[in-house]
Amino acid sequence: MISDIQSAKEGIQRFKQQRAEKAMNAQKTQGRPTTVGSSSAQTQTTSAIRTLEKPEKMVKQSATSAGKKNIKLAGKEAAKTTQRSVKTAEHTARASIKTSQQTAKAAQKTAQATVKASRKAAQAAKK
Repeated sequence: MISDIQSAKEGIQRFKQQRAEKAMNAQKTQGRPTTVGSSSAQTQTTSAIRTLEKPEKMVKQSATSAGKKNIKLAGKEAAKTTQRSVKTAEHTARASIKTSQQTAKAAQKTAQATVKASRKAAQAAKK
């Protein structure tokens, strides 16, 4: 049982490592500009710097533009949800007010009936 758990952990570690290596390779191949001819050390260093900077810019631009759309949609949905919850709260408040009013009226009628009955009982006792 313990060996199964350890082998599973090792398999997960290998998978994570392979996935990280694939991601690194994909980043390296994605950001490289293709240059023909020049092989000086200075050109190689500047192109390496460009490859490091360019993917970040692209990611930032795409993230901000995508974020704006997501924010707009999320804002609209949040507004709709808020409106619904406000309407529900208003409806619930109205219902609870009606219920409390009806309860108060019923209690008042009960009190009046009790007073009437006690008066009748008092008059009957006097006679």
